[in-house]
Amino acid sequence: MTLLEKLTAAFAEADAKSIEAIPEDVKANREWYRKMAAELREELPGHTQDYYKELNRIASQQTQVDNQHTIAQHIERETKRTVRDHAERNLRIAKKFQKHGIADIDSTQLEIIYGENFSGAWLIDGHYVKLSVVWAGGYNIQCLHCRVTCKVNKREAA
Repeated sequence: MTLLEKLTAAFAEADAKSIEAIPEDVKANREWYRKMAAELREELPGHTQDYYKELNRIASQQTQVDNQHTIAQHIERETKRTVRDHAERNLRIAKKFQKHGIADIDSTQLEIIYGENFSGAWLIDGHYVKLSVVWAGGYNIQCLHCRVTCKVNKREAA
């Protein structure tokens, strides 16, 4: 199994759960967006320019565009983005390892659990490797997602 395949396998269960959660996250996002937009229209009747200025301050362009599509299209768009983000994360970590000459890892020690923070440190091929996964989720337009940091430092011989 390649390094990238091992990293993909280590994140597979957590990634699957995040994809599984997308329909409910999208539904909640759409409810929030419609309520927020309606409240803005009430606050700023007849002030189209002010309405859009405030809407742009509160909701990202991506959120606005997604909410112009059907819920099925919104779910599809969010799923594609999430799958792409997962693949890019795994590739980024693999490239960092390869840059430092690390060609293989023991991925049996990597257990990423959906919604729980993770921090692991290993000594691999003379390198100190630290991988951290921090789960974050906001209200309104953010759903539960992870931030992954990977640090690789060459250990000097004693």
